[in-house]
Amino acid sequence: MSAPTVLRIHPADNVVIARRQLVGGTVLAQEAITVAGLVPPGHKIAARAIAAGEEARCTSSRSR
Repeated sequence: MSAPTVLRIHPADNVVIARRQLVGGTVLAQEAITVAGLVPPGHKIAARAIAAGEEARCTSSRSR
């Protein structure tokens, strides 16, 4: 079994993190999204539409 393509830190997060390089057109079935362009490993991908001024939430990037 292969490792997941992306990592979601917390269910409330609106972004996921690429675990490997992704190319445009890659379908992330577990998130119901299709990658629009090249995404390097470790970069965030919006898991849903994020409105202007809305915070991109990723548990790992929140200050404690």
